[in-house]
Amino acid sequence: MAPDLFLTVLAFTTSAIVNPKEVETHVSGNDMGSTWLTDHSAGSGPYILAKWDRNSQIVLKANPNYWRGKPAIDTIIIKHVPEPATQRLLLEKGDVDIAFGLTIDLIDQIKDKPGIRVMSYPVLQLAYIGMNVNNKYLSDERVRTAIKYAIDYDGIIKDILRGGAMKVQTIIPYPLLGFNPSTPFYRDINKAKQLLAEAGYANGFEIELAYPAGAHPQEEIAQKIQRDLGDVGIRVVLRPTAASEMYQRYRQQALQMVLAGWGSDYPDPDNNAKAFGNYRIKQLAWRNMWYDNTSADLVERAFRESDRASREALYKQLTEYILQLGPYVVLYQVVQHVAMRTWVENFVPDPSFGTYLHLYKVYKEAVVSR
Repeated sequence: MAPDLFLTVLAFTTSAIVNPKEVETHVSGNDMGSTWLTDHSAGSGPYILAKWDRNSQIVLKANPNYWRGKPAIDTIIIKHVPEPATQRLLLEKGDVDIAFGLTIDLIDQIKDKPGIRVMSYPVLQLAYIGMNVNNKYLSDERVRTAIKYAIDYDGIIKDILRGGAMKVQTIIPYPLLGFNPSTPFYRDINKAKQLLAEAGYANGFEIELAYPAGAHPQEEIAQKIQRDLGDVGIRVVLRPTAASEMYQRYRQQALQMVLAGWGSDYPDPDNNAKAFGNYRIKQLAWRNMWYDNTSADLVERAFRESDRASREALYKQLTEYILQLGPYVVLYQVVQHVAMRTWVENFVPDPSFGTYLHLYKVYKEAVVSR
């Protein structure tokens, strides 16, 4: 295993340290204390889980024994507020300090208001179209390339997401080791039609696209993809599906095309490389039935490579290979927006899933009035 990968996984939340003596006193059967840990903490971090009311709030208390010293803020309350408009009102009134779930419309409405600032940053999440190469049409590399040229990437990013994404077309997100900034595909209707004609489909064909029903912005993006591919003769039948059912069918290799996302499980290129490039582990490559040994072998070589520069070179080779031949249209990398009161200081956003926050150094300036 590459040293960078080992240290990344070891330092990530997947390897969180807990006090074995405390946990062992709460073991139930063979659960190793995991049931108790659902609602309690026994770690060494800056905060202790004091209370968790499902669908209401989480209360964290400062750990007086934290090895770096007690945090600046004694109590942190994380409220469950599912309605974005309600989050906005609470933030404007000063009843909450940070809002994570605002839509781009709400962000635009408050970003210039006194007492509020907005932080925008890329997170390790990619949106992509998966193409099942077992399908008669999608098995042809020329058809997959035609689809890549038919899509209006800039329109999706600028008109639908409006600042909520950055243009990325390769499978390792910025700024991880191995990120490849190459973006060779753009909307070229003539080129797409030419490729389809070369593949024997000058009159196009019909294909299904599954996406999470009712989800924003997936609904709008799916409709735009339908229009974009329609312009080159590909008739897309949209299949909005409950997310749980969609991913279940995806794991069963039962979808033709799917609009989906992938978030890095740990901040090392190995996670994305395995998912997109190695069918042997039965993740995304396997779900799209792309049994490519060249790609899988490159993934495994990079996993074992101990020299950082050599490992980076392998990921360059891998990302270029998948970019040109793989069964994916990488649409964009997600850009997250967080709105907060200006009295919040030292807040560092989480680039992974938005929930792994390091709050030790966060503090609030004295608020004289609201």
